[in-house]
Amino acid sequence: MRGASLAELVKDGEAALQNGYEVLKDHLPYDAKVNIRLFHELRQSFGDQVGLMHDAALTQYTYEEALKVGRALEAEEFIWLEEPLPDRQLENYVRLTDALDIPVAGAETLMHDPELSALWLRSGAVDVLRVNGRHGTTPVLKLAHFAEMHNATVETNTYGPLFGLVHAHQNCGIGNIRWFETSPPFDGASMGEEIGMMNPAVPRDGWVSYPDSPGWGADWDWKQFEKKRVATL
Repeated sequence: MRGASLAELVKDGEAALQNGYEVLKDHLPYDAKVNIRLFHELRQSFGDQVGLMHDAALTQYTYEEALKVGRALEAEEFIWLEEPLPDRQLENYVRLTDALDIPVAGAETLMHDPELSALWLRSGAVDVLRVNGRHGTTPVLKLAHFAEMHNATVETNTYGPLFGLVHAHQNCGIGNIRWFETSPPFDGASMGEEIGMMNPAVPRDGWVSYPDSPGWGADWDWKQFEKKRVATL
């Protein structure tokens, strides 16, 4: 959800729901007290049937604040609490994940390093490990299997490589991935279409599918490439 006010957030969220989305994620940038109030107002606005997530990447909670935020999210039945602390605070993540019932998602800034990501899983620092296919599809698969051994899940971060097609394949093929993350209108689908992709990964009625043609299945409008070409070497 995008917006600088509750009204704007609700308007953006309602537009997403009308387009078939079933889960909404906020990036509220305010302090813990204000955000906790807004969690309640968002739940009141959308009702119990809409999935909600909180991504704290735009704010900085202390451990004590993150614990309060997590409790508030549990009361409002949010799906997860994402990036509540800086990733350098591994020990505090372990404490927080152990103390809360709501799943804690994190390690987004460590996605480039499978060994560090695995350390977080072994330490019990997260329930949900963020991954991205742009750092390699094989590491994502390995981390997914490793997470399964530690009663955790992995979730692909934003649309990923090839304007969403790689993540669509991974999300449909890996058992402990639940969500396909995208953020229209500035997402992989729109960027892919801009340069001539004819079949970007677009969720429809709450689901995303993948092309079954060779490779990743990308279908290109070569005439669009010609229009965009500025020189031939």
